[in-house]
Amino acid sequence: MYISAFEDIAQTRVPLKYNSKYELYNEELNSRYTIGTADNKDFGRSKTITNLHLSEFNFYPDAEKLFAGVMQAVVPEGRVIIESTANGFNFGKTFWDKTKLGETGFKALFYGANEFYSKKFLNKRKKN
Repeated sequence: MYISAFEDIAQTRVPLKYNSKYELYNEELNSRYTIGTADNKDFGRSKTITNLHLSEFNFYPDAEKLFAGVMQAVVPEGRVIIESTANGFNFGKTFWDKTKLGETGFKALFYGANEFYSKKFLNKRKKN
């Protein structure tokens, strides 16, 4: 859907050799976009990753094991984004705390709901 919309707006075709549920492969650029699940603890192993986005990281069944493996695949100049909502005390919380203390090499960013939603919307949600 996203690719079709982009192609319509840009008036171009994206030369995908593979376009599946888990992978997009642009043969012309020799680039790959792969989707893995949090249950796949071996995701990323034996790969070369330049951009990694770990979504809802604090809810992964074994975040620590997956993180250890996938980080080995990220190239030195690669970009890693870890985002999540809170989920108690777990590896994600420990990693967040260490990041805030400057111990991980990551930058801790927090965005509150008020940065995305209007005061009117938030007040309405509080009443429900």
